[in-house]
This record gives sequence, C-alpha cells and structure tokens, in this order.
Amino acid sequence: MNTIAVFGATGGTGRLLVTALRERGLGVVAIVRDPTGYKAPPGVIVKQADVLDPSSLDGVLDNVDAVISALGPRDGRSPTTVYSRGMRNIIAQMRAAGVHRLVVISAVPVSPPEENTFFVRHILHPILWRFFGPSYRDLRVMEEELRTRAKDIDWTIVRPPLLTDDPARGDVRRAVDSPLGKPKKISRADLANELANAALDESLAHKTLTVSY
Repeated sequence: MNTIAVFGATGGTGRLLVTALRERGLGVVAIVRDPTGYKAPPGVIVKQADVLDPSSLDGVLDNVDAVISALGPRDGRSPTTVYSRGMRNIIAQMRAAGVHRLVVISAVPVSPPEENTFFVRHILHPILWRFFGPSYRDLRVMEEELRTRAKDIDWTIVRPPLLTDDPARGDVRRAVDSPLGKPKKISRADLANELANAALDESLAHKTLTVSY
C-alpha cells in the first residue's frame, strides 16, 4: 500500500491522521471541502471536494490504494446526513476507481446494546445520546449500509469513545467485534495512530474495532 486518501483532513483528528500516515512513509491525498487556511504537511496532495456533492468527487480517488474517513459535522447535536450520504458517495467513487480498502470513524455509543457491557449500556450511552443523538443516528445508518450494501468493500469500522486533545499515550486497549470494558476516552492523536494502523491491517476487513484507554 502506497497512497491513502483522507476525507475530513482539516478536522481535529484528520490533521493528526495525515501526519501519522506521512510518518509511516505513506503518500497522502487530503480531500477537503474548503482548503482555505489548510496547510498540508510536505508531500501531501490536497484535493477539493464535498462528499455531499457527488460530481465534485469525480476522479479524486484515482491512483489511491485506500481511503480513511475522518468525516464529521461541525455540530454533532444537529441533524446530519454527512456520514450516511457522504459514505454512499465515497463508496461510489471507490468502486469507480477500483479502490477496496476503507477505514471509517464511528463511535462507541453507536453499537447495539447487546454488544456492550453494563457500564456502557446504562451509564455512558444515555449521557452521550442525550447530547449527540443526531450524529449517532446517522452513524448507525452508515454502519448498517456498510454491512449490507458494501460487501465488495474491505471496510473497517473504528469506534472510539470521548475524544480529547491530549498528546498520544500509546496505551490503547482494543477489541475486535466484541465489547470493550469501560471505554471512557482516547486522544485524537492515539485515534489517528489506530486509524493509520488499521488501514494497513487487512485482517481487520469487515470488522469493527473499538479503541479506548
């Protein structure tokens, strides 16, 4: 794998992800809606596109080996379709370009109740859904469509809990297709590293990875 496209490269996690990929010696195509003020690291190709406008995506994934989505709305408390509609458009472009590897950010509270521990079901989820329910609902749609309509795509869903702006620690706990006890928080820096590593790990195709301290 040589080149990875990053959607949402101007966001808090996206910026760190671009750096993490470059540190691994990978080529990066940063796909951004508004490049104004975005200073890409050396060697990063910047392309302008809006995931909600399919025509703007034509050709942006040419010569790319994998895609990582760090998309997110500006206001997680308002209704959004950026995850579900955006992912449909991204996948359409992946198919057109012959790209199969995809890593997407979701969130711990999106997981079904039966997949979680008592702490997550009865304490963490109710609090977070109260504030960020609109985003979680659209993330849930995105996850379901990946599982049912994108079987030809080697997707990996990465679910972090609360994100912080702390430096990377490295002591990340992981669970693949299984509950992770008391997932409270993780820094964007550590999440960026987990996303980069996941993109390079083909054994995670069609799996859900939960990460937390």
